[in-house]
Amino acid sequence: MKLRIAMFGLLLSCAGFASENKIDTLTQWQAEVANTEFSGVIIAAQNGQVVFRDQYGYANREAKRLFTHDTVFDIGSITKQFVGTAITQLAEQNKFQLDSSLEVFFEQVPEDKKHITVHHLLTHTSGLSQNLEHYLYDEVTKRDMIKQALTSKLNTSPGEQYRYSNIGYNLLGAIIEKVTGDEWEKYIRTTLLLPAGLENTGFRGVSYQPISLAINYGRDANFIQRMFSITPKTRSVDHSLAHYYKKPGPRWAMEGAGSFMSNTNDMFKWYLALREGKLISAKSWQLITSKHIHENDALTSHYGYGWAIDSNSRGDKRITHNGSNGYSFAVFNYYPELDGFVFIGSNNIDDFPEQLMAKLDELVITPVIN
Repeated sequence: MKLRIAMFGLLLSCAGFASENKIDTLTQWQAEVANTEFSGVIIAAQNGQVVFRDQYGYANREAKRLFTHDTVFDIGSITKQFVGTAITQLAEQNKFQLDSSLEVFFEQVPEDKKHITVHHLLTHTSGLSQNLEHYLYDEVTKRDMIKQALTSKLNTSPGEQYRYSNIGYNLLGAIIEKVTGDEWEKYIRTTLLLPAGLENTGFRGVSYQPISLAINYGRDANFIQRMFSITPKTRSVDHSLAHYYKKPGPRWAMEGAGSFMSNTNDMFKWYLALREGKLISAKSWQLITSKHIHENDALTSHYGYGWAIDSNSRGDKRITHNGSNGYSFAVFNYYPELDGFVFIGSNNIDDFPEQLMAKLDELVITPVIN
C-alpha cells in the first residue's frame, strides 16, 4: 500500500510532532525525535558511505526487545520497485514489449481491458481499482486474483489518468511467473536481491528467525470510539508474517504489490547496487525513473516504473517510494544527483512524526555546490 504523505509526496494523519522549534542541526533533530513516540530505524548514506544510522524504541514492546539494524520489518509497497525493475528487464530481454496488452499473458480478457498494457500496469494508469475485494492477508489464489482483476469494473479508461492500483502490480507478479516459469519472488531474489547481497529481503523465500521480526502496533478505533472521537489505545497486531506462518498459502491480494520484509542493512545494499549501476542497465534505469505520469494536480510528483519521482523542499531530485500495511511504515529516498540515500522504517504508523522526518534528508545529505 502506498500512502500519500506530504513529506514524501505521499496523506497521512500522524501523531507525535507538534513542536514549532526551528531545527537547524542533526543534534537538534535527534533531541526532537527523542520526545516523540517514534519506534523504528533510520539509515542514511552519501557517496557510498553511511553518514547517519540510528534506532529508536521497541521492535517488540512486550518482550522489551529494542530495534536494531538487523530487525526485519514490513516494507510494503517498496516491493514495487523490485517488481518494476524485473518487468523492465524482462522487456529489455525481449520476453515481451512494454506495450504488450493483457491478452498476451491472460486468457478471456474482456473487451474493456484488452487495451491495458504492461506500461499501464507499471504506471498505475490501467484504470483498475486499488485493491482486490479481500483483506490484505487473506488467502487468495493467483487464479482468483486474475479472475477478479479481469471482471472488475474499470475506474477510468486505460492510459487516461493516474489511479494507484495494487491490482496492477498483482498482475505484474503473475506476468513474471507466466514469462519466467518461476515464482515471482524467487525470480526477483535470484536476479536482483541476492546478486546485490540482500539476503534478508523477501516474503516466503527467507527463513526469518522469529526474534528478528518487528511486531506491528496500531490504534484501531471501534464504532463507539469513532462516533465520540475517542483515541483508542495502541495495541499489538503481531508481525507481518504471522498470518502466513499460521496458515501458509498464496496471498495474491498483496503479492507483487507488497509483502516484502527487509532491514536497514539490506536497504543500504540496495542503494549501493543502484549507485553502481551493475544490476540494472542504463536503458532500463532510464525507463524506470522517467516521469511517465503526474501523480498530483500540482505536477510536483510523477510516477515511473515502481518509483515516484519528485524533489525535496530544497529542490533536490528524489526517486522515492513508501509502503505500509496500515500499521508499519517505510520509505526509501534516493538522490541520484547527490549520490544520497535515506531509509526509514517503523512498526507504528500512528506515531510516525511526519514533519520531523521530512527534515532529516536535508540535514544528512549534503547538496552539490556549483
